[in-house]
Amino acid sequence: DGLESAEELHRSLWDSRGLLVHLDLEYVNFDYPWLAYTSPKHCFEQQKPVREALSRILKEYAIFPLWVLSGRGYHLIWRIPARSPAYWRLVALGSVSPWLEGWYRSAGVREPEQVGQAFSGLGRLLEYFGQRLLEESQGWVPLCLTEGIPGNGYAGREMISLDLSAFADPLDKRVLRIPYSFSPKACRFSRYLPPLPNWPWPGLLSHPLRPNENGEPDEMWDPARCARRAREVSTKIPDHSAGTLRLIQDYESSALRRFHQDYHRVEPCPPQHWQASYDHFSD
Repeated sequence: DGLESAEELHRSLWDSRGLLVHLDLEYVNFDYPWLAYTSPKHCFEQQKPVREALSRILKEYAIFPLWVLSGRGYHLIWRIPARSPAYWRLVALGSVSPWLEGWYRSAGVREPEQVGQAFSGLGRLLEYFGQRLLEESQGWVPLCLTEGIPGNGYAGREMISLDLSAFADPLDKRVLRIPYSFSPKACRFSRYLPPLPNWPWPGLLSHPLRPNENGEPDEMWDPARCARRAREVSTKIPDHSAGTLRLIQDYESSALRRFHQDYHRVEPCPPQHWQASYDHFSD
């Protein structure tokens, strides 16, 4: 239905059956933001070293997520069921402020303290994963966690972002675009750019993007091919709680874990004090 109506469809990151792990890898260009859509071959070639390093690290932990191809990158998704050993370890790693716990209660989150702590612990774990990725990926375009403005490169100020910003927001505020629905981002730059389908790509590293005679990845621009794939490829989100547990064990012995422990010993200011604290810059 999404392919027929060219609609943008989402699901919440908040899941009643556990946690959804979401890694958002994308090409960003601050000077030419449309470049990912007008020159997709350039966009995806710049991501290749990061993509390969990311896949290599996940393979160490026997984590093989659902890969979803988007207009300018990839979404990697897997599941950690509630009550699994990995889930309880994340609960122990995380923390939730009284203000945020109250937010979750008002949003209807069941067991808000437990769910909030698990989501918080997952965010800290993925920061550790991101630091490993920074150490192990080497490409021409800089890699940043979320978005930092880089220096000028071959095609302006371009970068590859591993966007972890979802884990800085309340769980109920973030969504995932559903496979086989459309992303309208390209249309914001030109009415001649089509909305692009988001679709799963099994065996991604063994079957790289195949450019056509114009240097563009055929499948990305062809909803008909995407529709055919929808009949063949499952979008079931895999359970990789066992591999995640091994990743948690490495994080627990890391310097970043010790930093997180020290940092989160200090309670944050409540929102009513932000104007005089976080929003205030002293000379």
